[in-house]
Amino acid sequence: MKEYKKEILGKKVNIVEYHGEKGPIIAIHGLTGNSRNMELYADEFRGDYRFISVDVPGRGDSDDADDDTTFIKHAEIINALINDIGSSETILLGHSMGAYISALAASQNRLVSKMILLDGGAKVRQRHNDMVKPALGRISKTYDSKNAYIESVKSLYKNLGIEWNEVIENSANHEVGHYGNYWKNKSDERKIILDWNSASLFDEKEVYSTIDCPILLIYSKGAIGPLGTLFLWEEYDDVFRYAKNITTTVTNSNHYTIIFEKHQEIFDSIRQFLTE
Repeated sequence: MKEYKKEILGKKVNIVEYHGEKGPIIAIHGLTGNSRNMELYADEFRGDYRFISVDVPGRGDSDDADDDTTFIKHAEIINALINDIGSSETILLGHSMGAYISALAASQNRLVSKMILLDGGAKVRQRHNDMVKPALGRISKTYDSKNAYIESVKSLYKNLGIEWNEVIENSANHEVGHYGNYWKNKSDERKIILDWNSASLFDEKEVYSTIDCPILLIYSKGAIGPLGTLFLWEEYDDVFRYAKNITTTVTNSNHYTIIFEKHQEIFDSIRQFLTE
């Protein structure tokens, strides 16, 4: 594994890369996530595939997001990375926000050969705002120590019924920064909210009808503690209506355990999809 920064469209983008004979798989995390979110997928597919996990601008160790940041701007970064790699066998793997970014990139770039959506890419409704936005205030909170920040994240996941593990801890360590006499999440809450608001600009017909590559949707039907299921099945109606070539795997995972816990049936489904 190697970690480095790459200049893309005027921004230094932090990348974690694993060697592999095939690929590449470009992994894109969710709204408040970072490259470490994808460690279980990297462990599963590295060696076979060149696995590239990206810190989207404004997350982890990448440069800050633009003042007018949107999913579209992140897709431009991913498209530039795809073009720089130059492989016609490029596979996109996107979780949550990363699924929308992947779909936008695939709709514009014919180097994408396959795309995997991890519980994302559906129609965003008001109920999603009610679930997501109240949790974003934590981004701006400050802490006396790094450990205090980690403990707050641990408490957050505990309240959602998600068991703490090494992947979550690595992700938390990667997202926290030291700012003089306090610690906080490296992201800017205002820009995270701008990214989230841009989901309303995502046009399922315009995007999915122009994607030519095969798509695998991994749908999580599990509840996130008291919040319930993030995306309902019917919220994918327009995805199924307009996508030309899509298959689906339904899992008992929820929106977070799909990346933070190992589900062999998900890996097996992806492997089958990639070899078809």
